Amino acid sequence: MYVACSRVTTLSGLHLLDFKPESIKASASTKEEMTRLRTEMKLQTFYDQLEKDPTCLCVLLFNIRSVQNKENHINSDPYLGSVDIMILTETWKKNKTDINVPQFHYQYHSVRTENRGGGVSVLSQTPMIPIQMQVSSDVCDAIVLQYKRDSAKINIIAVYRPPSCTFEKFVRWLTKILTSINRDIPTLIAGDFNLNLLETSAAYRGLHVFMDHIHFKQVINTATHQLGGLLDHLWINSGVTVSRQMLARSPYSDHFQIFADLQL
Repeated sequence: MYVACSRVTTLSGLHLLDFKPESIKASASTKEEMTRLRTEMKLQTFYDQLEKDPTCLCVLLFNIRSVQNKENHINSDPYLGSVDIMILTETWKKNKTDINVPQFHYQYHSVRTENRGGGVSVLSQTPMIPIQMQVSSDVCDAIVLQYKRDSAKINIIAVYRPPSCTFEKFVRWLTKILTSINRDIPTLIAGDFNLNLLETSAAYRGLHVFMDHIHFKQVINTATHQLGGLLDHLWINSGVTVSRQMLARSPYSDHFQIFADLQL
């Protein structure tokens, strides 16, 4: 019932046949968990209360698990007041219309017009320079942008790799993207890689070898998903310094929100 109703975009598209309200039951543990999530969301206001460092660029990485019908959640989210750039993965967008988040006037979207899922969006409060607006293959998505503040520059590569993409294909795809940019400029690669860095699989070892070879290091070292996996990655090269990072639970996705202050 929940999954079916969550996909409905208008009331005119909702049809409930032989609906019996008495058949819907919720376990006590489910009610307790929902109460906990709502309470934590209200209490966890540490981030927006922290004084923003004007010398830093605050970046949010978040697998939103479909942006559709979640604009109100984004706009009421207490954490986003200090964010300069939002990187959203798994937006599930089918077109490049802007997401209704008023303070983020500049938006860049990589969309899927045929397959379900996927998609990447970058939302910024100030203009950015598109290097490659959309770098999508049959299964992977990326947006490549450059951010400038005074004389400082940073490349931002927003990535989504679905589980169906093989590791070897993903590495070839990412290598092609990296050869198209100037890596002497500080560079951030951020997104949902769907590779759990808390496991020692062959893909895990291969990714570390590859990223070490191109001189990138991983910033996050704790789980980014409610089930315990470290799937959402922040990779930086030697030109980037992260002065502060933190994770926060979200009531509207099973992935955590990842905040990072980058020194420019």
